[in-house]
Amino acid sequence: MNEFRLDNSDLSFALVAGKEKNCKACDHPKEAPIVLEAARAKLKVYDIKDSIQPSKYALEGDTFKHSNADGYEEILVENDDHRDRLSVYSAEDLSDLLMLIKDRTNSLSAYEFGKNLVISRRVGGHGYFDITITEIPHLNGGTCRVCQNTKNTANREIKKTENFVAFVPYSPHQEIEVEIAPIKHLKIGDMDSVLSFDLAGLIKRLLNAGKFETIALVEREYGHFTVKLYGRDVSNMEILGIRTINTEPELLAKALRERLSV
Repeated sequence: MNEFRLDNSDLSFALVAGKEKNCKACDHPKEAPIVLEAARAKLKVYDIKDSIQPSKYALEGDTFKHSNADGYEEILVENDDHRDRLSVYSAEDLSDLLMLIKDRTNSLSAYEFGKNLVISRRVGGHGYFDITITEIPHLNGGTCRVCQNTKNTANREIKKTENFVAFVPYSPHQEIEVEIAPIKHLKIGDMDSVLSFDLAGLIKRLLNAGKFETIALVEREYGHFTVKLYGRDVSNMEILGIRTINTEPELLAKALRERLSV
């Protein structure tokens, strides 16, 4: 069972988890409980059980709010075979996928899973979107950081359209990292077909121009979403700034105690 843990020394989070399986989509049956359809897109929805659990430690104080939310994860699968069609999709195809994702996030917003949302997709492998929603980390109030970032992209700007700007972050977390942000404050759930087509065209051009392995839609509590592209495989937890630890600290301590006693 996975569990969030808060390091009180620097207020950073770790997710204590087992090793992930190779492909979440391949482990699910062909028949999905929910199917989302558009003119050029179809997504099967599968709930991922026991993915996110609450921390044993209170998330309180000046930096973090208390949270009882466990979080939630599901995958939106495009096709049954282990093959990704992202590279051959047109802007119209991508736009339809974005609108289905928008509709799904609006449906999930009725549940109080949390205010931090990541929808990631690997470029290559099985074609599916991995949705993670959690209350962690939950920063108190303040101004919108996306609005602040888009005001000064300077010589880091790559391409600008009427509605979106693509740029390299001022302090990137990865060697290859590109961000696309709506110029106006915008939630994923408020995107219309015109905006989705504009965004899809920009994503398509960037995917053709660079070697990216992960693409993700990210929305924090201040409600201004961004699209992030990374040059390597990046997990949803890592995108949220959360370390993933595959061994429980208690088990490591137990093993070392046993070795010392021999």
